[in-house]
Amino acid sequence: MKKVIAGLMMSATVLGLAITATSVNVHADTTDTTTAAGTTSDTKANLTVGAGTLTYTKPSDVDFTSTDVATVYAGNYGDTQTKKNDTTITDFLGDNLDWHLTANESGFGDSALDSDNASTLTVNDHTLIAGTPVTVASGNVGTSKSPTFATDLKYGLKIKANTLLKADSYTNTITWNLNNTPDDNADSSSIGE
Repeated sequence: MKKVIAGLMMSATVLGLAITATSVNVHADTTDTTTAAGTTSDTKANLTVGAGTLTYTKPSDVDFTSTDVATVYAGNYGDTQTKKNDTTITDFLGDNLDWHLTANESGFGDSALDSDNASTLTVNDHTLIAGTPVTVASGNVGTSKSPTFATDLKYGLKIKANTLLKADSYTNTITWNLNNTPDDNADSSSIGE
């Protein structure tokens, strides 16, 4: 009989350990959300901010000073026009990368003006090239601490001597592009059409 009781006690002990072990595992997997008085706890407050946009206002058309055929042929034609705050760039992308405003020209559509570099059109002292974007203004929100940039644009036109033009009106279209990486087109438009 002693052997049976000893066996039952042994079984109860093993069974008790198994129950205890199971109870410990259950408590270990349960998160206690109560905090005793006098202790501290942490709660996280999270905020997600998404990227906004990079935009600009379309620059205004520019009208160079009228001239005549003889003045152009003599090589005495050159004009500059400065437009204060002509475009406003707004950068809400939230990436603190540099933005770049580029421009390129279509040409005047007249062989006398477009061939042999007879005419030079500039923006902010940068010579525009047909079909090739040239950076004419740039900035960075992180540097300026403001998302808005009012930008002056200075236009220039020079025509070489011995350029014989017909009496007419000539238009060169400037295509603008705003981006914040060399290959990323965020916003673009043309003027002079």
